Formats: sequence, structure tokens, C-alpha cells
Amino acid sequence: MITTILFTTLSVAPPAASVATPIAIVSQDEKAEAAERIAAVGDDVDKLMELAQEFKDADKDEAAREVYRKVITIDADHHDARKGLRHHSYDDQWFESYAELSRYKREEAKRMKEKGLVRFKDDWVPEGDLPFLQMGWIRQDDDSWEHPATIARQAQLERYEAEGWLMQTDLVWVPPDEQHKWQEGLIKAGDEWMTNEAAAEFHSHIGQWWTIPGQHFIAATTTAWNTGAAAVANADSIYGEMVRIFGKQIEGEKLEFLVLNSLEQYNNMAGGNQELQIPTSEASGFSSMHYAFFADALFDGFFTGVEGEAPIPVYKGTGVAYWDTNDPALAPWGPFSVRNAAAHAYMERIDPSWGAVAQVLANQQQLQPNVFWSEKSIPLWLRYGAAAYVERYMKGQNDGNPWELRDWAIEMVAGKGGVRALEQLLAFELDPANAEEGGKMMMEAGAVVSFMMDGDCAPVRQAHAAFKAALRSGDSAKAKEAGAALTQALIDNEAQLKTYLGQ
Repeated sequence: MITTILFTTLSVAPPAASVATPIAIVSQDEKAEAAERIAAVGDDVDKLMELAQEFKDADKDEAAREVYRKVITIDADHHDARKGLRHHSYDDQWFESYAELSRYKREEAKRMKEKGLVRFKDDWVPEGDLPFLQMGWIRQDDDSWEHPATIARQAQLERYEAEGWLMQTDLVWVPPDEQHKWQEGLIKAGDEWMTNEAAAEFHSHIGQWWTIPGQHFIAATTTAWNTGAAAVANADSIYGEMVRIFGKQIEGEKLEFLVLNSLEQYNNMAGGNQELQIPTSEASGFSSMHYAFFADALFDGFFTGVEGEAPIPVYKGTGVAYWDTNDPALAPWGPFSVRNAAAHAYMERIDPSWGAVAQVLANQQQLQPNVFWSEKSIPLWLRYGAAAYVERYMKGQNDGNPWELRDWAIEMVAGKGGVRALEQLLAFELDPANAEEGGKMMMEAGAVVSFMMDGDCAPVRQAHAAFKAALRSGDSAKAKEAGAALTQALIDNEAQLKTYLGQ
């Protein structure tokens, strides 16, 4: 109904010249008066501006504009006169219309893009710096970027050490005047000192988890302490394999991932739970395909930063697993889930999507999965295939048959029809609406990575080495190109893959 009325109104023709003609006559009168009085004032800018104000007070806007035009012939950069003419100031010059300004900005952006620069606020900055500036990160002396929360945390740790604070095994710091509580056999959980049993209950809830460190990983976990410690050990066991696949050691902080104590918590973490105030942590919708997922939309709290400035969210995208020791049917799958989730934590560290994350923060919008995944240098099939590989295809510690796990995994894939045509599989189009098929694709991708790593196919081995070198270079375009070449090398050697798998 509103649309119909709008179009009806616009279609009615205005009355004949009864409105337009008087306006034109008045305009000519104003111009004549303005010309006469401008000539009388001369080139005195202050008196001209007084005259313009007199015309405006008398609602003689056209006359005022004539005065402003005279002023800018004397002082081309006179701000008030330019504003009176509704000119726009940009890049140390004035534009008489918004269309003219927009055209200039488009041409400027094109020139700057050719130089590798993009606009951020009032400056032109290197394109690679834009995501970090949008996220509020700070450039360090070595040209690296750090989140203000990381800088503040490091300063806090240095202060704690200088003041004699001590750290519990779950990374909680205790001030000197509270350390006697340890002698009483208590544990600090949150802001309170608790018995072991009470602390276990406290940490069994999402957001209040233990933080258990290992050599390379930290498990943020709602499980019992012993289960969390086993989770960290499983995570550490995959580190060497991840380096072997991608050729990159982890620098800086240890890799944190989540281990939840039940399928219910796993689902709450993925989809959110309004009643429990748990926000959604996944945008891609892949969590239903397996018992581990990548939390691509996980933002952990807010860093207040400098007083008076807006808080800055901390992006915490990482792998999420669950290990339910209370269910005999589910408990054996806990280590598998943990290894898969830890792999995602590693891969996100070496191949982040800061551009997509910056869009979320700069535009206050939800994360766009297509933008997030398209930014990656690692092909999606390799991302999920690597997680599956360390979950169930890598070499184990069984002296009798160190490949027992791989043999079992290949048999599982064969029992579900084997690995499909590689051209189809490596396109890796996961459909959240078809969870069962997505889960099969992930395990088939793991079999492909197994062939890539352990199948001894020379063309694939060479393409893999080139991909790792490109990934280490930090050149995203080069890594994507090498990833495509690796994908093609696998497709070209599909027959050898099928032989490796016994298909």
C-alpha cells in the first residue's frame, strides 16, 4: 500500500509555471541586488561576509551565494564561504559538488590500490595492515602486530613475577598474601579458594573451564582434571605431525583449544544457549558432521584497552572437542576428538583469516563463512584432511604394528564405499544440511592426506614440498597457487592413491 501511494504521488505533474516563474524572477532580483552591493563593498572579505550574513538573515539565499562566490575569487580557501556554497573539502582541495568529490575519490582509490594502499580513516595504509588496524592491534618494533590484550597480559605477567606471585598448575596466578591457602590444600577457582571437589564442580561449566598447559597446547576444559591432562597429552602428540604436514613451527604463545565434558555442552558451544548465556561460536555449521569442530565465530570477552576507548573483542577461533568419560559408548572417542580439535588450533594459528575477522569488528556484523574460508591459504580439503589424519591415520606407538590405527581407518572408509573420485572430493563442498555425507568426506580427505604423507608418490611429494615452502614464505597468493598445484598432483595420481588404499 505504501509503495502504491508513493508512485501515485510521484506521477502527479506539478501545476503549470505558477510556481517556477516567480522563483526565477526573485532569483534575478537577488542577483542584481547582490551585484550592486558587492561592487559597493569591494574586495574587503570581512565586509563581504557580513553582507552575506545580512542576505541570509533576510532569506535571500541566492544573493548570499553570489557574495560567497565573490569571496572565493579573493580567498580561494575561505572556509565559511566554501561551506556557504556547500563545497566539500578533501585532500587539501575544494569540490563544488558531491558527485565531483566522489569521482575524485574513486580515481584516488584506484591510484592508491596500484601502490598497494587502502584508506583507513584519514590515512592511506598498506593493504596488509588494514585488518590489524581495523581490529585495534598495535604494531611492534619488529613490525609484527599484537592485540592490546596480549601486550597487557604480558605486562601483567611481568608484574606478577616481580611481585612474587606464583602460578597454579592451571595457569591461575596467586598473590603472596594468599599463597598460604595452598598449604591448606585448597585451589583458587575464580575469585574463591575451594576444595578439589568444589573446584572440579566450578570448572565443569562452559566459560569456567580449567586451563591445563602442555608442551605445545593448552586445554581449556570442563572435564575432570585427569581427563584434561590426557587431552593435552593427546594434543601434544600431534604437533610433530602437523609440522610435517605444513612445515611451520609455532612461535609465541601455546595453542589453546576447548575440550568439553559432554555432547550437550558441545552442542551448546556450537549453536549457543540463550538461557545459559552462551553465544554461538560457529558460523559455518560443520559441527554436526563430526565430534570435533572449528569455532570460527568465537570471540572471548572484551579488552577494555585505553580508558575512554571502546572495548576490543579478542578473536579466539579454535578447535572444540568433547570427551564424555561418563558414557561408556562415547568415552573411547574422546582422544580422537581431541586430536582433531587440536589440529584446527594449529592450522588457524599458521593460516588465520584476519581480513574476515576485521570485517566483523569494523562493521559489527556476523562472520561470513564464505569470506572467512576464501581467505585461507590452506585448501579446505587439506584443512579437514589434516585434522582427520592426526585423528586416525598417523603412525602410532604400537611396536607390533605402528600403523594399526591407519589400517583401521582405511578399513572404515572402505566399508562406507571408499574414497570417491578425487576431483569431486577435493572440491570439498561441505553441506551443513547433510551431516553424514560431510563426515564421510572429512574421513576420506584424511585418507588422501595419509597417501600424501606416507604413500611415497614422487609427483605428490614434490608438490607437497613446494606447498610447504610457499606457506612458509608468508605469501598468500603463492601459497594458494601451490595448494592448487598440490590438489592437481593428487588428482593426476588418483590411480596410485587407490592402490595405496587397496581400492
